[in-house]
Amino acid sequence: MKGKKRKVVFALAILGLFLSSFILIGDASSYFVGSKESGVYHYPGCRYVDRIKSANLIYFDTPEDAIAAGYHPCKVCKPPISSIITPTPTPTSSQTPSPVKTPVSSYVWKGSLNTSKFGESGIISRVIDGDTIEVEGIGRIRFADVNTPEIETEEGKEAKEYVKELCYQKKVYLDVDDLYITGKYGRIVAVVYIPYNETHYVNLNQLLLKEGYAEARDYPNEFNPDDWIGPLKYVAILPPPVYPTLPPMSGFEFLFAIIGILATIYLIKRKG
Repeated sequence: MKGKKRKVVFALAILGLFLSSFILIGDASSYFVGSKESGVYHYPGCRYVDRIKSANLIYFDTPEDAIAAGYHPCKVCKPPISSIITPTPTPTSSQTPSPVKTPVSSYVWKGSLNTSKFGESGIISRVIDGDTIEVEGIGRIRFADVNTPEIETEEGKEAKEYVKELCYQKKVYLDVDDLYITGKYGRIVAVVYIPYNETHYVNLNQLLLKEGYAEARDYPNEFNPDDWIGPLKYVAILPPPVYPTLPPMSGFEFLFAIIGILATIYLIKRKG
């Protein structure tokens, strides 16, 4: 009788451990991760998830949940905006297949970006002209309170090449305008901080003025270009600490995990 009871407990322990490991490992595509300080949701394996502090992590079961909460998909890992997969009809011989268009969710930047100094960061994926860039996972950035010549001019082309040589495909930090977030053309207005060396960053807006590639323009925002008249300031930006995170578990899954742990402890005590 004791032998049978021991076998039953052993079987429960194995089952519990199996379920525990399966739950803790999880399915990387069964949920989505966002930050309370930004408006972007990601796949769990996205590189930007590692930069989110554990206290700011938020989880969504479906893309619809994330979008309903005011979040938009990451432009790097490109999670879906719908959990419903619409099959593409097979064309007949008389039909010409039309290209499939991926719908784009609409969102408002205001309230979805961290507007604190250095609150947002990303890799520059494209240099549009001397005062406009695109940053992965964030969007199109218009440099605050500076204006470079039109791209059609020689001066405009020189300004673009100058910015491209300085920071294309490099990580930058942003100080997004607190007042309006975007300008009249929908671009995010910000001061951009680019790498100066391995430990320090420099204000690119101010650098463009110093080097003569741009002129100051006091547009309506929180910034004042007069503050950039003095010498360049080099800022040390420390990377945020990375904490290990686990996906949330439902009550049913948590119960099975506890059963497995308790059964294992019981077996160890029995053998001792």
